[in-house]
Amino acid sequence: MADRYNPFGLPYLDVPIERPNEVVDSRWPDQPDVANAYRMGGLAAMDQYRMQDAPHAVFGAYDRGQAQAARDQAQAGRVQRSADVAAGLSGQAGPADIRPLLSGMRVADTIGETLAPDDVLGGTTLFNPVKIGRRAIPAAAGAILGTDTAEAGVRARLPPARAGKLGEVAAVDNWLPPRGHNNPPADFPAPTGSLNPLDNVDVTFRGKQLKELTPEEMQAFGEHYGVKNLGPLSPLQTFKDMHGNEFQIPGGTGGTWTYYDTLHMKANPINPANVDRTLHAEMQRKLGRTMTPEGGVASDADVFNGLVFGMTSPNNPLFPNQLSQSRLRLRSPEMLNDLASMIPWKPGEEVTPQARKLVSDNIAARFGLQSSGAGGLGTRGTADYSRVAEMAQMFRENPAFFRKDPNESWSQAVERISSQIPGLSMKTGSFGTVWQDPAHAAISAIDRHMARELEKTGGLFANPAERAAWENQSVGRWNKREEKRVADAAKKGEDAAPADLATDFDNLMTKSGSDGHIGEMLLDHVGDAKTPKFRLATGEVNPNIPQHLQQAQWVREPETVFKMGRAYKQALDLNQKIADENGLNLFMSQWMEWDRIRNRFEPHENMFPGLSKLPAPSIRQLRDVDLAHKATGHKTYGKTDEGSLQPTRSLAGLPAQMGYLGLTGAIAPAVWPRREEGAR
Repeated sequence: MADRYNPFGLPYLDVPIERPNEVVDSRWPDQPDVANAYRMGGLAAMDQYRMQDAPHAVFGAYDRGQAQAARDQAQAGRVQRSADVAAGLSGQAGPADIRPLLSGMRVADTIGETLAPDDVLGGTTLFNPVKIGRRAIPAAAGAILGTDTAEAGVRARLPPARAGKLGEVAAVDNWLPPRGHNNPPADFPAPTGSLNPLDNVDVTFRGKQLKELTPEEMQAFGEHYGVKNLGPLSPLQTFKDMHGNEFQIPGGTGGTWTYYDTLHMKANPINPANVDRTLHAEMQRKLGRTMTPEGGVASDADVFNGLVFGMTSPNNPLFPNQLSQSRLRLRSPEMLNDLASMIPWKPGEEVTPQARKLVSDNIAARFGLQSSGAGGLGTRGTADYSRVAEMAQMFRENPAFFRKDPNESWSQAVERISSQIPGLSMKTGSFGTVWQDPAHAAISAIDRHMARELEKTGGLFANPAERAAWENQSVGRWNKREEKRVADAAKKGEDAAPADLATDFDNLMTKSGSDGHIGEMLLDHVGDAKTPKFRLATGEVNPNIPQHLQQAQWVREPETVFKMGRAYKQALDLNQKIADENGLNLFMSQWMEWDRIRNRFEPHENMFPGLSKLPAPSIRQLRDVDLAHKATGHKTYGKTDEGSLQPTRSLAGLPAQMGYLGLTGAIAPAVWPRREEGAR
């Protein structure tokens, strides 16, 4: 290995030239000692897991206390190179002695700027070279021959006319590198925040709250943490819907959207039900490209976070579901350990319902998901959060199990993964798995909206007899609920309206509240999966379950497995026909149909790739996001006369108010403990 040129034994040069010096040579992202340390999702070293006491960039190589020393060392390198060039030009032998200059730099920044300015051309013209000795000449020569301007701060630049004989190169010196995380304005406060949501630290950038960021500041915020496409706002292109009303799409239908673009479309809503299907399909293709994980391959973190999205979805509208999933989003191996340690048992062990509920409530409260009256966000839904902790234990042991294999179908992958994780069904398992490759996923979650829509085509039932049986079951269950409502009120000594019993299915459809009941019944019908035991009483693997389940390499062998029911398969077949008509893959097509039914173009921005590198907003900041979504009507779930959701409204102010960026997370595959390493 060659030695670095270091005539005076300066410590910042005292390393072999082949080995990067992280203070002088490294520039994010090409810091192999940092950026490659934990590559899953891009998280840097784990000493940055808790940042509230010493905020610094996730990919920074040194903390704030070392920054001044690093700048001095970098400047010393530039001065040494400049002085050596000038010494050679003047015929002097040997390296130039810059130690007096370095001593002056240590006295004060102002003295250091006078003796060895980064603005070397300004130095040679503002001061008489005789007064400052020969040192101005090597500084100027260094500027001509290539000093390092990458870390130059904002300072006045002299026009070429004042540069004397060096005027020809003054214009080059007037060039300033673009602003970014490698060249931040010196007077901005350091960013604050924590990768751990349990720390509950406000995220700020350039002294601003997230909701105050402009599109350009959002871009700079993303660049600071290594997210290239967080902003800005793409140029708006105007389109007309089928009624002649104008709406705008950032960047049109080509390429991909930035994160800020998705916020803009939520803050300036588009009603997709009024958009021509051909144009809507193009928008959907762009959305698929946008939401595809970085590099086209989902990280283990992406896999985990998608499954959490599915697990927190039961009986939870979209926005509360997004907040709940985001609060539980995996950011580091430490956070995985935190989740795994929140239950005192192992997956598969016998646990009483009371103990499970107690632990589930505790996990929800720790992440701030409990009711607003109890100090939380009120977004927990009906999910059992102890199941999330169980998944964390299994995922820590073997994350590869939860990834769709290229050789299995999407249906097979969902059956296998849902069988492994109690708390997932075919619907929620489908919704959690598609995020591994949303643009190409050939499966979808059949929810109430889609079940009602598909039921209109008459394709959810095998024959008229099956439909008649379902209608009778729907009437019977409605009547039982009504009778129970009246009986419960009587037990409490309360008055109640008489039971509103239905005589038949046609009569049921006229009842107030029957729309939701029928949706639930359809969902039960579609989601009726078979759950055979994995082993027979003899101990042998059940030969009647599908081959891919018989041969699965389980992390914890399940007692029962999921087999997709006939109705769900039939619903997927219907969905596939619609997808073929739309020219889309199945998931993106259902997403399109779902948005048209709901009158809302929903980008699902919480799954935007790259947010994994950002710190997590505090509960207080998320309450502001909640208020913004309430103002736009995203939290309004009342139906129109046609049974659809009310269209959303425009947001006054910056679209950044809608953004809960930074809630996603990252983990590194190289550091996952495996079973043979004794991980529990």
